[in-house]
Amino acid sequence: MVNKEPQEQQYRQFFTRNRITDPSQVAASELQGRIKELVSREYLNFQETTKMEDNSTPAGASNPATLPFYKRKPLLLAGSLIVLAFIVLLISVIFMGPSLIKDNSKLRGELAYKEGLVAAKGADGKWIEAETSLLIEEGMSLRVEGTGKAVINLDDGSAVRLNDSSIVTFSSLDPNHIQITNEQGEVYTRVMPGDNKVFDVTVGDQTYQALGTAYKTVCYDDVKGVEVYESKVKILGLTTDNTIIVEQGNKYFVVNLNAPDMASTILEIDPASIKEDSFVMWNKDLDEQIAEFKNKLGVLFDVQAPFLFIATPENDQKVYTPSLLISGTTEVGAKVFVNGVEITNNAGSFSYEMTLTQGENIIKIKSVDSSGNYIEKTIEVEYSLEQEEEHEEEDDDKPEPTQAKPAPTNTTPSINLWSEPDDDAIKLKWEIKNLDTSNGLKIVIATTPNPSYPTNTAKWIDGTKREFEWKVTDGKTYYFRVCRYINSGCDVYSNNLQATAPLVTKTPIPTPAEVHVTSLAQIPGTTKVSWNVDGYSPYGFKVVWSLNENPIYPNRTGDDYQYFSDPEKRSSDSLEAFTGPGNYYVRVCAYNPNIAEKCILDSYSNQIQITLE
Repeated sequence: MVNKEPQEQQYRQFFTRNRITDPSQVAASELQGRIKELVSREYLNFQETTKMEDNSTPAGASNPATLPFYKRKPLLLAGSLIVLAFIVLLISVIFMGPSLIKDNSKLRGELAYKEGLVAAKGADGKWIEAETSLLIEEGMSLRVEGTGKAVINLDDGSAVRLNDSSIVTFSSLDPNHIQITNEQGEVYTRVMPGDNKVFDVTVGDQTYQALGTAYKTVCYDDVKGVEVYESKVKILGLTTDNTIIVEQGNKYFVVNLNAPDMASTILEIDPASIKEDSFVMWNKDLDEQIAEFKNKLGVLFDVQAPFLFIATPENDQKVYTPSLLISGTTEVGAKVFVNGVEITNNAGSFSYEMTLTQGENIIKIKSVDSSGNYIEKTIEVEYSLEQEEEHEEEDDDKPEPTQAKPAPTNTTPSINLWSEPDDDAIKLKWEIKNLDTSNGLKIVIATTPNPSYPTNTAKWIDGTKREFEWKVTDGKTYYFRVCRYINSGCDVYSNNLQATAPLVTKTPIPTPAEVHVTSLAQIPGTTKVSWNVDGYSPYGFKVVWSLNENPIYPNRTGDDYQYFSDPEKRSSDSLEAFTGPGNYYVRVCAYNPNIAEKCILDSYSNQIQITLE
């Protein structure tokens, strides 16, 4: 009887019989070989089955081999269909397999987040605008155009994050040896540990191999090196017999033109510099949200100085006794010093009797947490031997004045938050009482009442600030609270504030139809170009140049570009000989990110040549 199963069912049974449960988990080359073998086996089995039927035909029964062709035809057709199905499958794998079957020997990545304009370059050598969820294959490059950021999550759980104007190439995505090349800028890597896995980031001639870990590589003309935040990094490619290991909390710059005497030296990272590095603090916030990383932050676990509140004495206070009580509060577990002498920190509170000398006394109070972060405050107190007396004329008839009781002092810490009208923002203002905010504040925003950090979106600002403008014009209602930032969280919150954003209707961006760059010329004495435009290009211009004629955007292999978002821009920056000196061809086009071509085809300028050294 002829097998009438659908082709898909035959394929399914084929993979089941041969224990191929998921073709995507089998390397393409291996699957091709296995299918070849299986096709041959199925064909031989079919021939053998035919022979057995021929030899086992009972007397009087019709022998298939001796049947007329019209009677044997269904049987032959059934066998032929089986073999044909396998052949079709084989051809599909051989010729289309590379595009249909994932080679499981390589990892892939995903552009999980982008901020600003991000471009990607694949095997064709062309840079194209990258959108979130873009799959990253081995050999691809990614770059952040100007101000922006990008996050690439790899299949193994590792993360590669780019700062402003940074370029990275995924040189190898072998699961056992991942190789990332930092071409330019700052690249932060969070490595997912794994047995026998090697994770390298190359900068110039040096390779920084993870032995953990979280680290940032830097690649600029004046600075090239690494900063290690968790675990340690091994440096390869150095012209030295000694293996260089950089432990967490340290940095090593092979090139440091800003401080040449500190180049090729392991230096301690100043905790204050980490706090001021917005890119690193951004990465810290991301790591805290990932279960595998949040407990492996290394020196990033605590980069905030402890808070320090001095209750007594007041600065510039004048006293008349040699004994002075120094008291206040600080972070639990922190070490407290008064003029270099360690005193007891009792669960966050401290008090100390200090003996003064006559005249001015300078008192330095310092608090140091377990991570080495510290804060120091200085108070000046004057000690006088005699208290000044007030002399008043005696007046027997004058009644004794009644002494008013001093009003009680409110020492409760508080943050009072309110908003003020604004045309293009929600303008927040607040006042703070009895609260040390030297570690900064968090403005917490949500669409529901009583937002909190880190549950809701929040922005860190300097603790000295007392106002903030949130640029939003969508007419929606939001809820805000301001809190004191301390120990990677918040302790004291303001009142819950409800505020509605102004509604501003944006003027539509003009369409870039009928835009032409009418002329292009070199600016004399420079390597810059200038151009004239007929029409309006709302998204600006791309200046493209190459050693090959007719450069375009997105770039071909061997092309490069400069992007200017200002529609009124009419000149470029200096062009560089990025592939060596020579005569470079230059053109300008009107950029439009909303079309497939990205540059309006009819907008290209004339082509000129510039000699670049």
